[in-house]
Amino acid sequence: MTLQAEEWLYFHKGEARATVFLGGSLARSFEFRAGDTAVFPDNSGHYIENTSDTEQLIWIELYKSDRVADISLTQWLALTPPDIVAATLKIPLSAVNKLKKEKQILLAARN
Repeated sequence: MTLQAEEWLYFHKGEARATVFLGGSLARSFEFRAGDTAVFPDNSGHYIENTSDTEQLIWIELYKSDRVADISLTQWLALTPPDIVAATLKIPLSAVNKLKKEKQILLAARN
């Protein structure tokens, strides 16, 4: 999630799927390839997924702001009272308790 600034993207290499969620049940996914551009609204949650099995995904992010705060969704959920997260998402409390409170920068692909 990016706060206080629109996030502008340029997809330089590869293929991607980006999903943006704005709260409530408002979410939408988009497909991108090299040369495409995108804008995520400020205060929107989103993620980008490499959809190619063979090619690296490289994108550039720009922010129209002198200050940007980035919050990991997992970290945000882990720092919210676990009973509220479990009830809201309708998932077991044990799953919520496994969420990492430290921001995870990169995750390796699972094969």
